[in-house]
Amino acid sequence: MIELLELATVLIVSSWSLASCCMSIIQTLRPGGVPQTLRFIHNELKPFYLPALAVSTVLGCLDGFSWNTAVHAGFGVLNWFLLKDLDDDDRWKRRKEKLVEKVSRSGSRLVVHPAGAS
Repeated sequence: MIELLELATVLIVSSWSLASCCMSIIQTLRPGGVPQTLRFIHNELKPFYLPALAVSTVLGCLDGFSWNTAVHAGFGVLNWFLLKDLDDDDRWKRRKEKLVEKVSRSGSRLVVHPAGAS
């Protein structure tokens, strides 16, 4: 089970890091020409990057502390702060706004409005 968790965290961290670095390089060389696939990976994995990095660090420390784990965590946090705002398209904020429009408060109850209702 721990191996599966390690695999998931490595996939999330490495995919987001690679997509973000490629986006940064492409934006430098050709502004406005970032492929949609890189933008999709960057935006969809952004909320899961820091939790995956934290889990990866904890799992790395379970075998005993190593400088490799500490350096990996440090570069991961640095990577997050340098590359998190590459794309101004924040899909998660738009999803939240759509959800807030569909749900209203009536007294102490939340009421969900179906898609076809007005």
